[in-house]
Amino acid sequence: MDNPELLFSCRLAMALGKSLAEIAAMPLSEFTTWFAFYELEPWGCPVEDQRAETQLNVMVRLGAQPGTKVPTFFDRWPKKEEVKAAPQVDLTLKIKGFFAAYEMRQNKKNPAAQ
Repeated sequence: MDNPELLFSCRLAMALGKSLAEIAAMPLSEFTTWFAFYELEPWGCPVEDQRAETQLNVMVRLGAQPGTKVPTFFDRWPKKEEVKAAPQVDLTLKIKGFFAAYEMRQNKKNPAAQ
């Protein structure tokens, strides 16, 4: 479905047991509150998602070549990427380099000051 608002409306209607017309008549503030709640806590139990993903994994593996990577079907809580620390550079070397370059620039601008 290309329309995310309509997709969410269908999900909300199903969850509340209402028709799409009733969802369309809902005040915008209530609709956005439901949407924000869904973003924080998607409907459905994570255990049910895990069960469904296990079934999908079995079906994929039955028809796949050995060694085929099985995709992730449910990504409710994406894993955080580890950020590698930047290598430590001696701060004194950076400061000395800055002032050396600054001094060189000043000398080029005003050669008579030497």
